Amino acid sequence: MENKHLHLQMIQNIITRMSLFSFAFKVINLIAMLFMILNSLNVDGNGYKPFFFIVVICYFFDSFYLQQERVFRYLYAVVLDKDDKYIDFSMNAYAYVDRYPLLKMATSCNLILLYGVSMCIIMFLDY
Repeated sequence: MENKHLHLQMIQNIITRMSLFSFAFKVINLIAMLFMILNSLNVDGNGYKPFFFIVVICYFFDSFYLQQERVFRYLYAVVLDKDDKYIDFSMNAYAYVDRYPLLKMATSCNLILLYGVSMCIIMFLDY
């Protein structure tokens, strides 16, 4: 039982790390949007293209880390169902990546809402 507990704890630490990375990209996006809005008060509307690329990069990485988080959550469920004698401390979650495609993660409601609003703000301030 101790091996199972240690293996689950290792997977839970990875899930926590992935969710923190995903949250960090959301914060970076929001800070970039705040900076762009404050910068639009002083500038004539030029120079918003770098912000567009920041949003796209954050959107991609946020989708990737959300995918990895869900894959490791599935691995957690698989390990939870195993007997203690079959615990091998395998962290190979790539066998489950097909269950959570990156495109499906990129079209989740919270990412579409956050990054869609960010793109709309950029387009509104750019024109």
